[in-house]
Amino acid sequence: MKHLRNVAALLLCCISLLLAGCGETAEPVEDLPEPAFAEGSPHESNQKVCREWFKTMSSTSGPCTISVRDTIYDGEQAAEWWYAVQSDLAVLYRTLDMKEDEYTPFTIYIVDKTLHGPETWKNHLYCTPEDILSGGYRQELAGTVLSAGERWKRLGLASIAFDKKKTDVRQLKQCH
Repeated sequence: MKHLRNVAALLLCCISLLLAGCGETAEPVEDLPEPAFAEGSPHESNQKVCREWFKTMSSTSGPCTISVRDTIYDGEQAAEWWYAVQSDLAVLYRTLDMKEDEYTPFTIYIVDKTLHGPETWKNHLYCTPEDILSGGYRQELAGTVLSAGERWKRLGLASIAFDKKKTDVRQLKQCH
């Protein structure tokens, strides 16, 4: 009987330790900038990612411009996407211990569909609203913010920034 109790206690401890790290995400961020969407520059491109022309509604804060394709723009939804992106950027900035003005300007294009999920081309990130709301774009966001072209760097940066179990910031800066 004592042996069974010890096994049950050990099993309970193991399950508790496993669940302690599950489902944890980065801490929420307060004091995010307000969106100020206005008609933006049309997207014209021969880039491999998004070879088309479309009008945009855009808003900028710091190095980040968010441009929503006009055919999917809705003020309330765009504000929701804006706050999700700004929250993720604040987590990246805090993780990297860098100020907004230390980053190269970049644009996030929110479009109705992409060919292969979130994709980057130079300092442009293309993703869907679903990519933003699910967090599925974070790997590409981390790569775009830090101009990290290699996939392993983007994956590592996103993992360090958005996983609760953080690694030492010095390891992150070595990837930059």
